[in-house]
Amino acid sequence: MQNSPDQPPSDGVYVDTRATYLYTFISLAIGVVIASVVGLLLFSLRQPMIADETGRATFSIGAIMVPLAAVVAIAILAWAVFQLPVWFAKRQGIILDPEVWPWTGALGVGAVAVIGFIGAIFLKII
Repeated sequence: MQNSPDQPPSDGVYVDTRATYLYTFISLAIGVVIASVVGLLLFSLRQPMIADETGRATFSIGAIMVPLAAVVAIAILAWAVFQLPVWFAKRQGIILDPEVWPWTGALGVGAVAVIGFIGAIFLKII
């Protein structure tokens, strides 16, 4: 049931579209900060595989840090836009608008991922 923000809920169920956008984008910003810190920490641990004099490459755990940083960052962003807004809404006693919340979060994560990928290309990280 969609209620206007100026009208108090009559049946105890209150869907707030403005709060849905607000909580989703605040959560996305929190997720970007956390994912950036964790991703950069993992990225700083990277080590290229080095070949010895016989041509064999020795494996180190640092060789998988770049893909691991990407996977962890996307997992943090997904948590931030799909779980964190629900927690905020529960604390405020509202229901996120089901027609707005999931796709807004998905588009936000997609936009951040594309911007990050293009930025990594321009910075010659990948």
